[in-house]
Order: sequence, then structure tokens, then C-alpha cells
Amino acid sequence: MALEHMARGKSVLIASRKDHAVDVIGQKIETLSGDKGSVIRGGRKKYLAELKTSLQAILSGMRGRKKAVTLQGYGEQRTIKLTQSIESIEGNLEISESVFNKRSEQEKEYAKIQKKLSKGGFQLISKIRLYVLQRRINSRKESFGALIKLIEHRIDIRNRDVIKRIGIRKDARVHEVLATNRKTLMDFLKSLRARTGAKQRDILSKLDIGMILKTFPVWMSKNSDIHDNMPLIPEMFDLAIIDEATQCDIASCLPILQRAKRVAIVGDPKQLRHVSFLARSKQAILALKEGLGAEVADQLDYRSKSILDLAEETITEQKRVQFLDEHYRSRPDIIQFSNRHFYNSSLRIMTQKPEVTHSRNIQVIQCNGVREKNGVNKNESEKVLQLIQDTVESQSHLAPEYSQSIGVSTPFRHQSDYLSELIFREIPIDAIQKHKILIGTPHSFQGEERDIMCLSFALDAKSSATAFRYMNQPDVFNVMVTRARVEQIVFLSINESEINKNSLLASYLLYLRGYYQEPTCGQLSQLPDSAHPVHDALNKAGYKVWPSFDVAGLEMDFVIQIEDRTLGIDLIGFPGRFEDAFSLERYKMLKRAGMRIFPLGYSEWERSQQGCLEAIRDF
Repeated sequence: MALEHMARGKSVLIASRKDHAVDVIGQKIETLSGDKGSVIRGGRKKYLAELKTSLQAILSGMRGRKKAVTLQGYGEQRTIKLTQSIESIEGNLEISESVFNKRSEQEKEYAKIQKKLSKGGFQLISKIRLYVLQRRINSRKESFGALIKLIEHRIDIRNRDVIKRIGIRKDARVHEVLATNRKTLMDFLKSLRARTGAKQRDILSKLDIGMILKTFPVWMSKNSDIHDNMPLIPEMFDLAIIDEATQCDIASCLPILQRAKRVAIVGDPKQLRHVSFLARSKQAILALKEGLGAEVADQLDYRSKSILDLAEETITEQKRVQFLDEHYRSRPDIIQFSNRHFYNSSLRIMTQKPEVTHSRNIQVIQCNGVREKNGVNKNESEKVLQLIQDTVESQSHLAPEYSQSIGVSTPFRHQSDYLSELIFREIPIDAIQKHKILIGTPHSFQGEERDIMCLSFALDAKSSATAFRYMNQPDVFNVMVTRARVEQIVFLSINESEINKNSLLASYLLYLRGYYQEPTCGQLSQLPDSAHPVHDALNKAGYKVWPSFDVAGLEMDFVIQIEDRTLGIDLIGFPGRFEDAFSLERYKMLKRAGMRIFPLGYSEWERSQQGCLEAIRDF
């Protein structure tokens, strides 16, 4: 959304409660746009230092290799050419999609006629239709596979041109500001160099903020730093994006809403809300003082409602709600419990691939520990420490960028504090930094992720009912079990039989016992007769073959693998349940999941099985 608005010369404010949430988005924008100079990151001193350096370079004329595109008229000419190229590619993509859909229908028609003729008898009309259809099929300039390759190539070129156009337009705007309003940028630099916040805000309030936003279209900040980073000008930004919105209370978002014409509120209602220390009695007094009726006071309940809750209650049109259903973080077994239990199985798990399907990425370690009166389980803590030490030792020869990050989460503050003290005492600081070790309650991990997550539940059979109830909160449990990318280790000091069967922990352990016994793909007996020759030929050609394999919530006709390369096969027109083709949108989605798809037409297979196998190998 930020890049799209930036491409159209619009300004964007991105805000959230924590630095980490906005840092991740800033890094994505810089990576995709290839330009660190488009984003202003307010808050920490290091961000201000980077901004001052960037602004000084602009004012000094040090624009690097991009300077040429800002010459008078050149940027506009390049933008026009790129726009024409993008529009042409998009037109060709529409034509290609139409051709793909038309061919898919021809394949289905071809199979139906063949089936009819195989029943025997004099069927002149069917033979004529088959003759005409075969001529159309034989006149194709390229195969299905070649058509998909062409579409992929055009999408790559379009995306590259879009990013180029964003950069050129941004550079052209900077050139315009330097040519006509250089003093505004100079005064902005003075405000950044001001020694006091009051002086900085005074200078900022007198600037033409529109010129600043032309130069730096994307601003990012923690909610609590907004007042230090920008003046309070109504609707100064075209769009505000509030991320991790369940963590953002309503009050701290008001300064963001005031500064924007439109807002996108992004968050997960199944995850943790902000923690409030405002007493209910104090909140009731404030509502009474301001003359709020019961309905409004409930809607603006600071203690229990986030800005996401307020937005959901306020929105009147369902079309304004979008569910982001593609999950990229975790291995399938790590995320599947939450997908089923909290998200109504609506997530498309984009990490679902044959090489990870059979691996057990979750293990449960019974520690037989005791939860002491202070809430600490020392036995679990020692086991967690041992695992971290073993990981650090086994990866001691690896550079930091190849080492796995490690997280330790527990529902309880006292256990978290004890683990922190133990681990920071026993693990060298360089190893802590190398493995990005983070220890905390689920609240510490909202918006975070690690390659390896250690979960210390710290409970024993004698723990209080209050402790069990807290751990059974859906948002706490959901965040706790979904932070791992690759491996999750669960440390327990309680037997499964001693846990309330209706609790989330019992459901989770039951899920783990059953998940690894589930079939990961269909059986050969379920394949339609027309697909068996394809399966046998692929096997004979040396591929590992998985029929009816689930990828991102979609049934792929075949998934094949050789060495470390994996490919999906979409059978098109093959009689039976595999006759329909995936839409091109699904091809794009599965490519985002890291799975390229080869479309195999029934007529192509009938004409030359060897030719199809060679095309698959080339693809």
C-alpha cells in the first residue's frame, strides 16, 4: 500500500506501538524500492542521524547514480516510456490470460469428444468436431508450459518497471523541490539539528510540509513518538497505516488519525491487545465527566478495546474488510493448530511443500519440574538453557547470517524473569547477539518471530486454577504457539492426563499426537484413470511423485521433486476430477509460495508423452 501510494506521488504515515513493527515494514519498502532515501524513520537518535546525513547529501547535490534521471524533462520522458511499457505488458497479460482460459476449455472439449467416440458407433458430427478442434490445437504457436513461462516473464518485467517508475518519479519530485523550494529543505535540516524538542517543533510548524512530503513521501514512527517527529497538521498525509492494531489503544491513535485523510488499520483480532493500567472506576469517572452515554462509553472503552476493535464496530460495509489469508512464517505443523482452532481453517499455508511435510518440527519434552511458590520452574529452565547451549555449540562455526535465531516464551512473568537471568548469565553476550536470543512472555513476542522457539509452560499438577485460566486465554495461547519459523520445543512439567481436557493446552497436545498420522496426499486409488499414465511416466522418469498434494490450501494434481527442485503439475482436460485448470491468479499465488506450476494439457499428452516429459524437465 505504501509503495502504491508513493508511486502516485502520495504521502504515507506508517505507525504502530512498537519500533519492531515499523522497522520491518521500512526494511521491506527499502528492499523493494531499492531506495533508502524515501523513508523517514522517526524516534531513535540513530534514525535522526541517518535522516540528517541523507538530507545533507540531497542539499549538497550528492544524488549518486540516480542524479541523471532528475535532469529537466528526462525524468518525465522516462516515466512516460515506463508507463507505456507497463500498460502494454498488462494488455498482453490480459490477452495471455484469455488465451490460457480458451485453451483450457478446448482441452476439456477434446477429452469429452474422445470419450464419446470411444463408445463406438457412427458419430459423424463428433468426428467433424474433433477434426476441427485438433486443427485449432495443432495451430497453437506455443505449448501450455511455454505460455506460462511467457506470462511469468512479463510479470517480472512489469514489476521491475513499476519499481523503476517509483524511483524516477520520486527523484523528479526531489529535483523539483530543490529547484523551487530549497530553503524549505534547508530549514527542515535545521529543525533536525535543533538541540531542544521545543525549538525543533517550532521550526517544523513554520515549514511548507507539502514540500517535505514530496521529498520524503513515507514517514514511520511509534505512536508515542508522533508528536516529536511531525507537526500537528490535519490531513497532512494522504494515507495512514496503523500496524499491529490490536496492540494500539484508541487514545494513542487519535494523533495519527488527525494527520491523515484516510486510514488502513491492520491487525489480528485473535492476537494480544494492549495492556491497560487505567482503573475501571477511573474510566467510569472520566466518561461521566465528559457526558458520554453508556453506548459511546462502551465503544471507547480504553481498557479492553483496541483501535482495531473500534474500526470493526464502526465499519458499515463488509467490502472495507480484507482478510489476509496467506501465511508465510511457520512450517505447516507449527501453524496448523492455530489455523484450525482460531482461524476457521481459513489460512493458506504457503510453506506447505513435500520436503517439510513429513518432518516433525514440534517436539514435547517432559521435564518433571515443580512450579515453586514464586512461580518459577527451575527444572524447565535448566532444560531450556541446555537446549540453547547445544544449539550455540552446534552452530559455533557458522556466520551470524547463517545461524538460527532463538526465542524463549512463557506465559508467566516470574518464569520469564528467571529464564532471562539464567540465560544471560550462562550464555556469552556474543552468542546472544549472534542468535538474536529473545526471552519474554507472549506480550514480548507480539510481532516477533524466531527460527527456534522454546515454550516453557512452567505448570505442574499442583498449580493454581488462576494460573491455568490465564494460560487458557485464546490470544495469549495463539501468540505463544505461532512465533516459530522452523522448530518449536515445548517444555512441560505436567502429564497430559492431568490437564483439563477442555483447555487449549490439552487440545494442542491432542493435535500434536494426531497431526503426524494424517495423510499428506491422496492415494493412487483416488486418481482418475486418465491420470495414472502420467503418474507412472513421471515415476519412471526419476521424479518423486505426490498425487493430490495440498499446497497453500489448494489440491495440486501432482507435486514432483528431483534433487532439491519441486514443481506442481496442473492436469488440464484430463477426464475426471482433474479436468479443470487453475486460474492464473492461483498460478501467481502458488509462485509466491515458492511453487511453480506446469500446466499439462490432455491433448499434448495424447500427442507426445515423451515431448511432455522433456518440456517438464526443461521447465
